[in-house]
Amino acid sequence: MSVWTDNMFMIFAGILIRNSPQQPPLFLQIEEDFSQMGFFERMNAEGPLKFSARQIAQRAITNKRMCITLQEPSTFKGHVYMENDGLAVVAITTKSYPDRVATVVLSKMMQAFRQLYKGPSFNTIKSDLQFKYQPVSGLFQQYIDPKKGDKLTQIQTDLTETQEILVKAMDELLERGEKLDDLIDQSNDLSTTSKAFMRQAESMNSCC
Repeated sequence: MSVWTDNMFMIFAGILIRNSPQQPPLFLQIEEDFSQMGFFERMNAEGPLKFSARQIAQRAITNKRMCITLQEPSTFKGHVYMENDGLAVVAITTKSYPDRVATVVLSKMMQAFRQLYKGPSFNTIKSDLQFKYQPVSGLFQQYIDPKKGDKLTQIQTDLTETQEILVKAMDELLERGEKLDDLIDQSNDLSTTSKAFMRQAESMNSCC
């Protein structure tokens, strides 16, 4: 029996394509909901979440469902699933969001996107795109709060079909010699203010 808590929310989901492990993945569709965040959190939320989603997708393991604990924003965790052609779905949720429900949503969003996608072949995409397929958006909205996403019996049925989830910390995914500070500096997703905020938060977390 699943145990629901009061603060389980999905706040960000992205469909990305990874053409090369050496290059940051590109967004094809983005869904966001910051209504559960405080005013000051919302002001700088988008950049760090896009940055985290790209880093997670870049390090995803093909056909492996993964849950990643984030260093910053440290109150969230990321979920990712990537298939053989490099198409990936990343969701960022609060820490109490059930991992196995998140993996069900990733699979459903992936399937919906593939059924609707009529864009260029993935290996020709060179920049972020802005698709807004309603079935994908609808799934995100449906599962923002997993308590309202589906009947518990249906979720339980879906969960029995979910593969084992690999749990990792973000720093475990970095390649030898990589530093999060350097990746933050190189990111185009982050404003100067966001970069300073993330570096400060990472420094404070490492001292604890």
